[in-house]
Amino acid sequence: MDERLYRSLARRGQLVKLDISAHGLDIHPLEQPYDFPSLQFLTLRGSLQKLTNVFPTLLACSLLIVSIEVQDDSSRPEGDYGSLFHALQFPSLQRLAVYSTFMGPGSHPVSAKDTFPFLSHLVELRLFSLHINAETPTVEDAAIASIAPYWTRLERLFITGITALAALPTTQSLALMARHCPALMTLILTIDPTTAPSTEIPLSNHGLETLDLHRTLIPYEIAARFVNNLRRLFPCADFVGGNWP
Repeated sequence: MDERLYRSLARRGQLVKLDISAHGLDIHPLEQPYDFPSLQFLTLRGSLQKLTNVFPTLLACSLLIVSIEVQDDSSRPEGDYGSLFHALQFPSLQRLAVYSTFMGPGSHPVSAKDTFPFLSHLVELRLFSLHINAETPTVEDAAIASIAPYWTRLERLFITGITALAALPTTQSLALMARHCPALMTLILTIDPTTAPSTEIPLSNHGLETLDLHRTLIPYEIAARFVNNLRRLFPCADFVGGNWP
């Protein structure tokens, strides 16, 4: 990273918005991070490793919104999403969107169970949006369990890009969010409706407004029971999306 550039930007004490394309940057560890006290909006584009290296270089106590577009095209990609999420040391962060559509030899295997725990420190999040096309993406119940208790202020959760061929969360994950995320208003998530909950789905008065089941495949023989479980958890929600019989 050109330290002179960072220094000049940091001297602009009123800088509110920053958009960085990391493709052409030769990022090296800086001797010290630079303070951007007024920065509220940060957009980053580039390879996963380079994006991960950017975050330790800046301090931003007022940062509210981060948008990340991962654009890896190497046959040997470096970095991982766990390291990326761990580098997001911004306690004021309210909106985080991570977007990647690249799928091929340079795509990263994604296991939410191994990466979501690194998001648990972002307790002020109101929106988390994750779209990753990967060859073997997985979002298990354990991944949802690792973050739900910490996201009591979360209002919108969007997880897209996973398919029915991946390991999917079950109704148990929805029950966890109903219990731990009282502010949740909109949820987009593909789930596995065929796995029966390990315990009875509790009655809830959760105020979720929209549950978008995205690419969920609902077999005919379980559709009625599945809907009943959803209604027990989210009595006020509109159910949209999904492939119904």
